[in-house]
Amino acid sequence: MLHHSFVFFKSRVFSFWIIVAFQIGCTNKGGNTDLITTLEESHSLEESHELAINHCGSCHLFPVPELLDKKTWQNNVLPQMSLHMGIFFDGHHYRPQIPNAVFEKDAISNLAKKLQLYPDSSVVRLEEWLAIEKFYLSKAPQQLSSIDRDRPTGKLNFAVSSVPFRFSNSYSSVSFVEFDDQRGIIYLGDKRTKSLYILDKNFNQLDQIETGSVPIKVIAKGEDLYILTMGTFEAAAESKGKLILYKEGKKEALIENLNRPVDFLMTNFMESGTPEFLIAEFGSLTGGLNLYFKNLEEFSKREIYKGAGTLQLMEKDLNQDGKLEIVALIAHGEEVLVNFAHSGNGVFERKTLIQMPPVYGSSFFTFEDINGNGKEELLYVNGDNADLSPILKPYHGVRIFEDIDGVYKQNHFLPVNGAYKVIAHDFNDDGLKDLAVVSFFPDFHKYPEEGFIVFEQKEGGSFSPIVLPMIKESRWIDIVLADLDGNGRKEILLAAHLLSQAADIPNSLRSLWAQKRHALIKISFEDID
Repeated sequence: MLHHSFVFFKSRVFSFWIIVAFQIGCTNKGGNTDLITTLEESHSLEESHELAINHCGSCHLFPVPELLDKKTWQNNVLPQMSLHMGIFFDGHHYRPQIPNAVFEKDAISNLAKKLQLYPDSSVVRLEEWLAIEKFYLSKAPQQLSSIDRDRPTGKLNFAVSSVPFRFSNSYSSVSFVEFDDQRGIIYLGDKRTKSLYILDKNFNQLDQIETGSVPIKVIAKGEDLYILTMGTFEAAAESKGKLILYKEGKKEALIENLNRPVDFLMTNFMESGTPEFLIAEFGSLTGGLNLYFKNLEEFSKREIYKGAGTLQLMEKDLNQDGKLEIVALIAHGEEVLVNFAHSGNGVFERKTLIQMPPVYGSSFFTFEDINGNGKEELLYVNGDNADLSPILKPYHGVRIFEDIDGVYKQNHFLPVNGAYKVIAHDFNDDGLKDLAVVSFFPDFHKYPEEGFIVFEQKEGGSFSPIVLPMIKESRWIDIVLADLDGNGRKEILLAAHLLSQAADIPNSLRSLWAQKRHALIKISFEDID
C-alpha cells in the first residue's frame, strides 16, 4: 500500500510562475493602459459563464467559482489558469502573450517550454479572458464556509504513547512508515538522512540502509528488499529516482533516472519470467505510469499513462473476471481514479471511475466493506493543500462511494481539513468498521488535534468523531496498522514530519513539536462496556 507522506510535496510549479510574473511586472509598471485588467461589460455574465465552461473545463472537471474564495481566485489561481490559455499576468495587467523571458529563468521553465505546456500564442482573446475572470470574481464567495463539527460521542477507549525510537536531530522527517506482518518489523523512511530504517516490534533499530535519496516504499520478497527512492521529496523536474535491490547487505540500482517515483507494484503482465515493475512517477512537469520489464539484460519501458500526476497504485479485480487490473489515482489537476484493464502484451484499456474538481487535492483511496454487506465500498480522500489555494476547504475529508451496477455513488462524506490517508478497522470489536484519518493540513490555529481523527461507526451507519489531545504534539504525515503485541489486536502507528514549512503554523506549536521530538507514536484501543 502506498504511503502518502509525500502528497503535500506533489505541488506543481504554480508558485514559480506567479513569482516570475510579479518579477516581470515590476519592470513594466508603465505598461500599455489599454491592457489594464478591467471587468469588461462586453460580455454578459451568462456569456462569461459559457466561456468559462468551454475553456476551463476542457482539460479537467469544470471548477465552479464557489470552490474558492474571491481573493484566492484573483491573486493565485486565475493568473495560473491564464497561462494555459496563452494569457500572461505581469503582476498588474493581463497581456495577450507569454514573454520569452519567462522561459529563460531556469531549467524548469525551459523544460516547460520544451514540453509545450503553455501555448505560444493566446487561445482566447484578451477580452474573453477578462470575461472569464469577471465570471469567477463575481460568483466567488468572500470566504469559504467552515467545517461543521459533530460533537464527539464515541465510546472508544484509547491509550497514546510515544515510542523509544528517536532521530538524532530534533526534527522528524519521516517519508513513510510500514509494518511487515510476516516479519514483525517496521520500515521507516527518512527524508533528512535519506535512509530506510528497520525496527523490531519494540522499536529497536535493526538496520539503517542509506539509499542516497528519500525512500518512499519498500516491498520485501524473501530476504530481498526492493526500495523505491524519490530522488527529491519536493516537486521537481529532476529524474533522479531509483528502484534499488537490497540483497545480502549490498545495494544494486535496478532502474534509474525515474522522474520522482512515488509508488510501485511488482507485476507479471508481460509474463517475462523475471520481476516486472509498474512505477508511478510524479514529477512537477513530467511523469506517468510506466511498466518496466527485462528485455535481455536491460529493463525496457512500456508507457501506460503519460502525465505528471500518477499518485497511487493498487492491483484489483474490479470487474471480477479473474484478472487483476490496475487502479490508479491521478492528481495534478486531473483528480481522477482510473481502472487500467490489461488486454495483453502490456496494453491497457482506461476507464475513469471517479473524477473530482481540480482544487479538491486528491490524496488517497482504498476499498473496504464498511457497511458489512459483503461488498466493498470505495474510500476516497481529499486533502492535499499545498498548491495555489492553501486555505481551509469544507470539502476536504473522506468520501465513501458505493458501487451500484458499475457506477460509484457517494453515500457518506466525513469532513477533515487537509485529510491525507484513511484506514478502516474495527477497533472496538463491535462488528462495525471504524475509520482512522491522518491529516497533514489541519486547522493549526484552532484545532491542531485534528491532525488525527477516529470516526467510530455506529449502528445504522453513522460515524462519531474522536480526537486525541496528544495529537497536537507533532505534525503527522503517515499512518499504519500493526499488531505489535501479537495478540491479534491492531494498534495504530503515526509518523511525524516537521521539515515542511508550507503551512501557517503558530510558533507555539513548532516549539512544542521540537520539544516533544516524536518520530512515531502508538495508539491502542480497548472496549468500553
